[in-house]
Amino acid sequence: MSVLHAQSALFLSVDDFDAERISLFGALNKNQLNDLCAYLELEQRKAGETVFSENEPPSSIYILLDGRIDCLSLCQGLPTLKASLAYGAAFGESAFIGIQPQFCSAKVNSDSRLLVLSREALMDLHKNDLELFAMLMMNLARELARKYHSAIKL
Repeated sequence: MSVLHAQSALFLSVDDFDAERISLFGALNKNQLNDLCAYLELEQRKAGETVFSENEPPSSIYILLDGRIDCLSLCQGLPTLKASLAYGAAFGESAFIGIQPQFCSAKVNSDSRLLVLSREALMDLHKNDLELFAMLMMNLARELARKYHSAIKL
């Protein structure tokens, strides 16, 4: 795994990804997106790597920029595919917000780029830009509600 720390816009800017296709960034203007980039890290992952494992404590929210991530859960001792994620998908957010262990493992199916928002970065955002923090949390709540709604329809 290689990590590019985005402490400045030198490594990551809104021009590095298609923000309109990322629901967590809905209703954020370009200035807010650029401000948010200072709190994000860009990770490059190789196929076969594990982003996080089932039952592991959460540390970050992830957003898929390139590649594919498979969400796998053990069922009767065998890994079972629960979801295959594509561009713009957020994952790890439910455990992160709920302060619960990860309910599945996230495996890199093909070389991928991820945006990562760590707990520390989120707390810094809260301290430094309460308006942007609130908008991000509203988007996160909407995303979790959509996922919950989809899950109970099954």
